[in-house]
Amino acid sequence: MHLAAGDGYSPRAEDAVPHGCIPLVVMDNVSAILQPALDWPSFSVRIAEVDIPNTPQILASLSASRVRELQVLGQGEAARSGPT
Repeated sequence: MHLAAGDGYSPRAEDAVPHGCIPLVVMDNVSAILQPALDWPSFSVRIAEVDIPNTPQILASLSASRVRELQVLGQGEAARSGPT
């Protein structure tokens, strides 16, 4: 895994997570920003690039309790990491 230098990264995720948004990561073999300092797998959804056509079904398969769990964990990570 590697961190893409400028490709695919935007500070929007850092701004959105504290508000309950769940990052959807669609980049094979790329680490999310500040990973492993932030536990991205605990509060994001990652799908393989080959599964892009299945995105609606993948997201629809998330239960309401799992969505809430991802939101709570993301907000906790955001609070722990401090302001961006």
